[in-house]
Parts: sequence; structure tokens; C-alpha cells
Amino acid sequence: MGDPPRAGLPTSHGIEHLNITVADLDEATAFFTDVFGCQTLYTMGPFEGRRGPFMRIIANADVRSVVHHVRVLRSPFLNIELFQVSTPRQRPLWPDLLDIGGWGLVAASADVDAATDYLRGRDLYELGAGKWMTPWGFHFEIVASPAPAPEPAWRPGPGALPGFRGFERMHITVADLDEASAFFESVLGFERGADLPPWPQGGPEGGLRAFANVDARARPTRARSLCSPHLAVELTECPAYPGQNRVWPAMFDIGGWHLAFYVDDIDAAFEWLTARDVHILGRKKPAYLFEAGDEAYTIHCLAPFGLYTELVTYPHGRHLEAEHAGPAWHPARPNG
Repeated sequence: MGDPPRAGLPTSHGIEHLNITVADLDEATAFFTDVFGCQTLYTMGPFEGRRGPFMRIIANADVRSVVHHVRVLRSPFLNIELFQVSTPRQRPLWPDLLDIGGWGLVAASADVDAATDYLRGRDLYELGAGKWMTPWGFHFEIVASPAPAPEPAWRPGPGALPGFRGFERMHITVADLDEASAFFESVLGFERGADLPPWPQGGPEGGLRAFANVDARARPTRARSLCSPHLAVELTECPAYPGQNRVWPAMFDIGGWHLAFYVDDIDAAFEWLTARDVHILGRKKPAYLFEAGDEAYTIHCLAPFGLYTELVTYPHGRHLEAEHAGPAWHPARPNG
């Protein structure tokens, strides 16, 4: 049986992967595999735009951009796709958590105390209240897994974060909460959850300055939770403060990112998007190399406020799945 029909993006099963551009592919890979027990599935590349306008049309990037490597990792309920890219005018610094388009992941653990002790033995910055940052800028948080927690299709191997159950939420900072929330709800099909109080401004643990590693004058005004079948989103609205970057990171900036949604009917999803305020980046294009397959396609899109999204479909699997280190996680078959 498939998922029940949802409002928004037709035939969507939710987020299939999170794409992240990193400065050092091996460093990022080691972090996700060593700390969270993610499994490396395959590596592709390089790709460049010398023959035609692919980079500008599909990636909204300078035609001189070169994607040196694409590496796909699997976690229990999310595939993570790492890019290492050279491109003119690339922003070299990872976005702060409260920059516009800044973001972080929330990991659920069945044993938060053991997970905390484990992380204190790693090369990480402890920001307080379960919040952490890598030396290269990635923010994440550890929370108790919900009860009853979903059963992963497979568990990370020995040596990974104790009790890790998967990434269950993504923090995203936006300039206009209502605009971003409306897009996630009406276009992507997320369900609105609760409006949340702003993060604490002071207190004995330092409030925002400590938790988000930002200027103490930052004053987020509103926050809202949004639900999808697997990975939830928490949007935070934050007006300008000293040092904040107000421009959403490009997909090929360091720390730039996008969300990919699995759809059964990519033509119906494409038609849906063309009738909404979305920039369609090019056309439906066949997937390639490790991601190729019969009727496997992708479409890239850009929201007016800066969010990149991708549609993916591979109804008959991948041609080269036998050469992968393991199967990718599939939101339509979460326990498969």
C-alpha cells in the first residue's frame, strides 16, 4: 500500500535526500560515517558545463562551475548527497545558523546521555542545550527519540552515536516566516504544526549567542514547525542583526543545500509546479551514471525566497544498483 494522498505536490512521498555542498568531501564524509554511522553508497563526477548551458539552466550557477565529486550517503530515514564544487564567486564560509538560508539537522537518539558523552569525545564544539557544531560549521542537535520511535530499515554499525535513530527535523532560518511556510504547505505539501516561541535571549547558558554561535543582538521573532512523512522542518524568522548574511546561499556555496522529493508521477508534479510561483530550472532530464534507470528523471526548482528543491523518480530502480555499496533509503518504502 502506498502513502495516502497529500495536499500539495502530487504523488510526493516526501524528502528523498538532502544535498549539501562542502569544502572538503572526505572530511564531511568521515563526520557523517563515523559519528552517525551513515553508509557511503557511491561517488560520481566530475561534471562541468563547457558543452552547453547546463550549469546555468539546471543549477542556476555560473557556467564555469565544476562539480568535482558527488557522494551519496545513507542514514536510517534520509539520503545525504555531498557535493564538492569549484565555482566563481563561491561563498567560502559555511552559513551561520541564523543567516537567511542557514540550517541545521536534529538527530534523535534513544539514549541522549550516552550520545552526549560520546560527542564530548569528538572534535566538536558543544554549544549547550544539546546543540553542537563541527569545526567546518555544520550545526546539529541531539534530542530524545519519540516514543514509539519508527523502526529504521537498518541500524548504524558499532562505533556510531549511541542510540541514533535518524535525522528527524531540519532547522531553517528565513526572512519571512509566512512566505516560506506558505510555500512548504501549499506547494510542497507539508502540514502546519505549532507556532513556537523564540529561542531564549539570555539566561545562565548564554541564550542565542551560545546556542547558535551568533552575535548576541540577534533577535528571532517567530518560529513554526511543519511536518512531512519523515523529515520535519522548523522555520525561524530572524530580522537583520550585525554580521547576519541576508542572501540565501546558492546551491554551490559552501554550506549551500537543497531538498529532493520523491514523486511517482514526475509529469503531474511538473505540471503542478508550473502553475505556481516557482522557477523551473530547465526541464525534466534523465538521471545519469549511478542514478540512471528506466524512466528515472529529475527536475530542479527555485522558490522566490531562495529555497532550491528537486524532484526525483526512479520507478524501476537504478541501472547500477548492484554496484552500489547498498540500497538508497526510499521514502515510499521506509522499512524496505
